[in-house]
Amino acid sequence: MTRFAPSMHMTASRRREQAMGTPWCRDFRRRIFERFPLVANDLLRGVVKVDADFGGGNRGNAKANTWLRAMEQQLTLGPFNATWDDQALEDYALVKAERVAAELGRLGREADAAFAHTRRRYCWQAPRPPGIRLAALVYRPHTWPCRRDAELEALREALEKAHGHCLDIDPPDELERLSRSQRATLLKKLSAAPWWRRKLRTEATRRVDQFHRLVKRVHVRAGIYLSDMALDRWRSSQAASRAMLEATTAVNQFEHEITLAKLAESGQANPKHRFAELMLRIRDTEDFGRRAGHCGVFVSWTLPSAYHAVLEKTSAHNPKFNGATPREAHRMLGKLWARARAKLKRDGIECYGLRVVEPHHDGTPHWHLMLFVDADQLGALKAILRRYALSIDPEEVAGREHIRIEFSDIDPAKGSAAAYVAKYIGKAIAGAAHPDDVDLYGKPMDVASERIVAWASVHGIRQFQFMGTPSVTVWRELRRLRDKEADPYAAASFEDWVAATRPDPEALAILEDLRRAADAGDWFGYLDVMGGVGVPASERPARPWRLPRLDTQAPEIDPETGEQRDGIEKRGIYGEAVMTTFGVVVTSATGQAEFLTRFYRWEVKPGAAAQGQRSGAAAEPWTRGNNCTGPDIRPRTPPPEVAEQQQGRLDEWRGSAEYQANLADIEECIRLDRAALELLRAERASTVAEYFPPELDGFDEPAPGAEPPRQNPVTPESKRAWRFLVSSAFAEKRHAAGIDDDQAARLAWRFFEAPPTKQDRQAWTRLLVTESRGQLDAARALATAHALWEAPAPVEPFPHQQHA
Repeated sequence: MTRFAPSMHMTASRRREQAMGTPWCRDFRRRIFERFPLVANDLLRGVVKVDADFGGGNRGNAKANTWLRAMEQQLTLGPFNATWDDQALEDYALVKAERVAAELGRLGREADAAFAHTRRRYCWQAPRPPGIRLAALVYRPHTWPCRRDAELEALREALEKAHGHCLDIDPPDELERLSRSQRATLLKKLSAAPWWRRKLRTEATRRVDQFHRLVKRVHVRAGIYLSDMALDRWRSSQAASRAMLEATTAVNQFEHEITLAKLAESGQANPKHRFAELMLRIRDTEDFGRRAGHCGVFVSWTLPSAYHAVLEKTSAHNPKFNGATPREAHRMLGKLWARARAKLKRDGIECYGLRVVEPHHDGTPHWHLMLFVDADQLGALKAILRRYALSIDPEEVAGREHIRIEFSDIDPAKGSAAAYVAKYIGKAIAGAAHPDDVDLYGKPMDVASERIVAWASVHGIRQFQFMGTPSVTVWRELRRLRDKEADPYAAASFEDWVAATRPDPEALAILEDLRRAADAGDWFGYLDVMGGVGVPASERPARPWRLPRLDTQAPEIDPETGEQRDGIEKRGIYGEAVMTTFGVVVTSATGQAEFLTRFYRWEVKPGAAAQGQRSGAAAEPWTRGNNCTGPDIRPRTPPPEVAEQQQGRLDEWRGSAEYQANLADIEECIRLDRAALELLRAERASTVAEYFPPELDGFDEPAPGAEPPRQNPVTPESKRAWRFLVSSAFAEKRHAAGIDDDQAARLAWRFFEAPPTKQDRQAWTRLLVTESRGQLDAARALATAHALWEAPAPVEPFPHQQHA
């Protein structure tokens, strides 16, 4: 009898629903049930339950229809059905991306056509007939159409589509103020199928889980912490990611190959490593606080009843529930903590420690805080936290404040702080807890921990956060700098880096102290060198060293836009700069130095399975495994057979008649220039300053406080020589001296420095430098050069010793 109870209950619910309302109402409910077949039974039971709660009849039927319409909105993202499978989601995302791209193309073509029409109308008009009085004409301003307007219009429509699907994207305050690159980045996102797919999948899973919370499918007697449907989707996503990692291989410069799955297991993705690091940090932080005379307190902080969907004792619907999602509840806790932290700062109370987030049985988050504070300020800390915890609905816990916030002083005689939080940390990390343990609700810990991790991942909630302690990123980067016995290559590479960069000695000493502490797993010593607890990040001696990743293999012309690339910075699939951690920056009292910590260069090669799951630019290296030292742009020695072929082609070219003719032409040009220089020297009243090679500039350091002399000073002699070369007034004298206009242009180019600014230097090169001297308009070049730069500083191209 018990075996068939669910089906009998559903049959009774269907009969009850068929007797509710008019035929139109029943048809309305049937269409919604057919639209969401995976959750139709839950919708049916909910309709019957709402009707019964309001006493049936017309009122109960109306309330049930209103509830069903609200659930329909909960399960839809605009036109998208949140219960669709993954294949339908991918197809839908592709269609949305293509529509945005098509709309952008249509608006761009219309803008180009309008621009061409405007040019024909306002620029290519016939000559004005005689007899028209210009004073009688009326001026009408005209705005020229452009691509920018088309991009802004397409961006507005695409953002409206995204908001219509309830996607989490924050539009800029004023689209008109966006730069061209910012507009291009937003449009690339909104016209990319992977972006739509990722956003829709995330929001759909959250909507489905929230729906099951509303229909009482997430509680201690059903799917605890997270709905079964959301858990299945999370497991599928994890399995796909795991398959991709196992199918993707990383190769370093020593041809060592390893899958990304094994690389992930060696880092913080491994639950055992993550658990060990967290316990180490909290244990040593407690030891550090105990040495400073601080005491610890364990705080459990939860939200009012209005944020809980289901009552714990009866698993019944909470009549006070306001419909908040786990993400919204977590944000509310964050707001309360921010207000309390601001009050603590105003009162001069410094606290530090760890925050752990875990869910109640119905998915509502609550916090566990392990805080350390000065013993004299412990009472004030508790009072402030209690005040803000009870700032919402204080009357429902009058006389029972411990339900909302509870304090437990840490007694070193009974146990350490690590022992207090070990249970909560192990519960929140899948695979870290002992399988024989059970959670607060009697569920096996291995099952409960998986659902808790899935809950945090689905709703985007950060489970652990340290407060007042130094950066753990610096700690992890320093652990890459191992001793020679552990990693000879990394140790030798670090020595080469120090020898090449010659960092500040005091900064190097600080780094060595930090490295020894990190390598030994001594978080206590690391805290001590980093300045202790409660110190702002800007005042600590070390911070992560992050720079844009470089890419020297990308083409100079963007194949999508046809524009020339600016710089060699690597760009993501949406045109954004890719930032990479290369090491740490150490600041001392005497200087600052950057230290490289990533010496292995990894190239990620997706396998067949991974290539099938990713497409386009997204299939390129995407993990942090290849963020080691940036691109290697050192010249490479070709193989012997290739070098021999290259040398043969060079010898053949040098022996050609064309090369010999060019060489003879160059030698004759140099001979004529030298002869012209001798004539030019004879015209001077005095010799120019002694030539000093530019590459030796700064070799002799000037005395402290002395102004460094200019390499080629401007003198009256150099001004007279310049005017003699470029001014038309001296053309007859130049011709009489045997210097024609072509020789004068070449001498002006070789004998004097280029202008200091980039724009003038480009104009200078364009006027006076040409590969074909026969096509040089010497007279125009000299006249323009004379006006462009009247008194440059001379440079001697040929030393005096060669003409002695």
